[in-house]
Formats: sequence, structure tokens, C-alpha cells
Amino acid sequence: MDSQEKLVLACSEVVKSYRSGSEVLTILDNLDLAVKAGEMLAITGASGSGKSTLLNLIGGLDGADSGSVSVCGEKIEALNENQRARLRNKYLGFVYQFHHLLPEFTALENVAMPRMLAGESLKAAKQAALPLLESVGMAARSDHRPSQLSGGERQRVAIARSLVTEPACVLMDEPTGNLDQGNAELVMDLISGINTRTGTAIILVTHDSGIAGRMQRRLNLVEGRLQESS
Repeated sequence: MDSQEKLVLACSEVVKSYRSGSEVLTILDNLDLAVKAGEMLAITGASGSGKSTLLNLIGGLDGADSGSVSVCGEKIEALNENQRARLRNKYLGFVYQFHHLLPEFTALENVAMPRMLAGESLKAAKQAALPLLESVGMAARSDHRPSQLSGGERQRVAIARSLVTEPACVLMDEPTGNLDQGNAELVMDLISGINTRTGTAIILVTHDSGIAGRMQRRLNLVEGRLQESS
């Protein structure tokens, strides 16, 4: 298997259920998923179908009832919470519908934060962060706090932050869902450019068929399982 065929993510027979009163609702039902290095994948599905639940399992933010989730060969279910945090910071980036930037820090400090949490000095982390802000067109706004930025600008900063640790894969949960069409198109152009330039795998959850259509591969989550979609 060459580097392009290397799996960055593998889910095998993943089951996740929630109890609602006396009922047990199975959200993910023996779900399988394999994502290769550099792949751009969209996951679509009806509201409540389990798309965000699946991303939380992939990111080690929640645990499956059974089955296995591996990120870059490490089985998440075999790790304790500290080890999961280390794995997230090393291999994964996250972008959400709402940017989750820290309001008291500048754009540059927000992007640098994951590297600081990994133990780098503020100076070194900022040196790594600035080129990423430049790549998303935000270098001139690097000293602005989130409250001084537009919604589209905040999301571009969030994308830069997701890439600062040079992750193998970025998980995106409705990254354009809070943006107007113009900013949504700009964000998707950035995502495509980043994938081409860095080879970072992208897993993007969206309800928007137009956004999903811009990805290389599209899967639809139906009754707890993923189906290939044209």
C-alpha cells in the first residue's frame, strides 16, 4: 500500500445507541468507514440521522457501544482520556458550524493555541500560525479578536486553526452552515485548495447537496449505515 492508499481513518462495525425513556434508539448500526490519506469526503443525511454523532466518535469525543474506530492506526477505544486528547491534537483538526474561537485572544493567538497546548512556546506557535492565516487571507487581521471579525472571517480563522498541527485529517461539521452563499463558496474554495496543497484528508458533514457535490466522494447516512451516493 503506497502513501496515497494509507488509511487515516477506519471504522469497523460501529454501534452507538441512546436510551430515550424505555426505548433504545440505535443511531449507528454496524457502521463501516475507511478514509484514505488526502481524500475529500462528504457525509450527508437527514437531520438526526447521526452525522454529528459519527464525527464525535471519530474524534474520540464520545465512545461507541461496540466496534472499533482507528485514527492513523491507533484504536481510540484502547486509549484513556489523556491519550485521546494527545491523538486529537496530533492527527486531527476540527471545524464546526460555529467557529468556537476564544473571544479574549487574537486571530493569531487562536490559530497558535493547539501548538501551545502541545507544549510549544508562544513565539514558535505564532511562527507556525502566521503562514496559515496568510493562506486563508487573514494575515492583515491577525491582531483582531473574534468580535472584530465577520462570520466568514471567523470561519477562515477556524480553518487555519484546524491545520496548525499539520493533521492527517480535518473533521468539519457543517462548516458553511452559518454563512451566506458568497462566504460559503469562499470557504469551500479554501478547503479544496488546502486539500490539494497539503494532502490533508477532509471529512465534511453537510446537509447542503451543493457543498457535498464539491467533494471527491459522498456518503449518505441512512438507518445507521453509510451508503455511497453519486
